[in-house]
Amino acid sequence: MRFQHSICAALLGITATASPSPLFGNDFTPEQLDFFEQKIRPVLIEKCFDCHGSEAKSVKGGLLLDSRDGWIKGGDTGA
Repeated sequence: MRFQHSICAALLGITATASPSPLFGNDFTPEQLDFFEQKIRPVLIEKCFDCHGSEAKSVKGGLLLDSRDGWIKGGDTGA
């Protein structure tokens, strides 16, 4: 489980700073959106959304990663 948290943290950093994320509602090139959909979203779904998705039984750390508002708000320890 700790490994999954590391993956989520790494993806959060990558997605927030380097990768295009439709979650942030900005305009992106088709190539950037394709990169996100092919490389980032599948990992988020596989490794993060079970604990950090709106359909999770218990959202860990108060952090939701499946919505723009969740990314902006952050979790229990802040944005």
